[in-house]
Amino acid sequence: MKIILVTGSVNSGKSTFLWNWFNGLTQAQQERIGGFVCLPLFDSGNKIYQVHELSTRDTYPLMSDDRSQPGTILDCHYLLDAAFERMNRRIREDLRKYDTLLIDELGLLELQGMGLAEEITAALTQDKTLVIVVRKKIVESSKKKYFSEIPPGFIHEFQVEKGGTQKEFSDLVLSDNSFSLSNKPSIV
Repeated sequence: MKIILVTGSVNSGKSTFLWNWFNGLTQAQQERIGGFVCLPLFDSGNKIYQVHELSTRDTYPLMSDDRSQPGTILDCHYLLDAAFERMNRRIREDLRKYDTLLIDELGLLELQGMGLAEEITAALTQDKTLVIVVRKKIVESSKKKYFSEIPPGFIHEFQVEKGGTQKEFSDLVLSDNSFSLSNKPSIV
């Protein structure tokens, strides 16, 4: 198991970094990675997000101005329930098929036990490499809620704003430096 938290401030380029990294991999490397990245899209001057599934190449809106569809209001955004259903299904299905999953993102909904909370919790019981986007301002509360039972040696933090390169990120994600759930690193 290996958990890589991709952190940074709002609009620091966390998702774009992941998307560019993924698209820079060889096809053979891409075929070993599941999950999704949520990228900004500008529509009539409004910034909305679109989900990009890595294994299926499907895309769909995460939010909408159309509130006739079931959804949740978070800050000034209207998040679509259908998008979360699809993202949760993608996590479940890709956990069965891939050793590495990208999950964009663990956010405020998940801290409230909503959104992707249940599937992220289930993913953390698997012997996988999980790359999870977390905003800088909620890293500590996310660690407390989701990662407090996981020994520190399993968790790596990659800070986009610190100027880490895609090569350094590749080395972190694709290396075999992980621990089995039955062989946890010792804590000193």
